[in-house]
Amino acid sequence: LVGTMAWRPCSRLLWLLWLLAPVVVWDSRTHSNHCCVAQAEDPGQGADDMYFDDEDDDYVIDEEEEERARAQSLHDKALALAIDGKEGEALPLFAQAAELQPGNVGFMSDLGVTQMRVGLLDQALATFTQADELSPGMRLIQDNLKALQEHLDYRQEQLSKQNSDRTDL
Repeated sequence: LVGTMAWRPCSRLLWLLWLLAPVVVWDSRTHSNHCCVAQAEDPGQGADDMYFDDEDDDYVIDEEEEERARAQSLHDKALALAIDGKEGEALPLFAQAAELQPGNVGFMSDLGVTQMRVGLLDQALATFTQADELSPGMRLIQDNLKALQEHLDYRQEQLSKQNSDRTDL
């Protein structure tokens, strides 16, 4: 299958990551998640022969890691939607990701850009301002603020034209 089709580099990378990804297993005895790579001694053995080491605590996933993974998953879904031009659907997912990880300036930047694209300029300003407070002077945020200012200026010009048109009547 791999040799018969021309995969894009991104698809190959995702396939490789999926292949090498660890498996998260719920341990009902300790009521916690453990991360392990499922292995069998003989490649022909089935899933029943996979092992999981209860004594190895290094792979316990805590709530903070779980929240970070959930935020990343939401962000990834939102990014895919935004790339497909579905900013309206992406917006709540970006907002949830930024809410779960309030210190992640990248998540906040993507939220602000999406707010700007759907016309929520005042919310975008608040988001970018908050991101700038977390990471003062970050070029990405400064560039986004500059682009937003152009939108705000254009909106102000349009409002001024509307008001002048009304007074001329």
